[in-house]
Amino acid sequence: MLEDVQAIEPALRLGAFLGIFAVMAIWKILAPRRALSFSRGLRWTNNLGIVALNNGVPKEHFGLFLKECEWRFNISDPSDQLLQLKQWVRDYLR
Repeated sequence: MLEDVQAIEPALRLGAFLGIFAVMAIWKILAPRRALSFSRGLRWTNNLGIVALNNGVPKEHFGLFLKECEWRFNISDPSDQLLQLKQWVRDYLR
């Protein structure tokens, strides 16, 4: 039975995503919580791009991908990121 579920896993994931997306889209249209600062189409296009990027990461590397996203979010200045990378390389080469 587990093999059957694993065989259709991509379809299940896509169906769950599309269902939740449809519910949220309808909810946002019918009951917006605040005025739009960007057009809805631009915001949704960007969000779908992020979803596509996340789906391109293999499962075995997803934890590393999340850590990298967390690191980029917490250290947003590129010069600080470069300093951190240099420190990691120095530590690794010792």
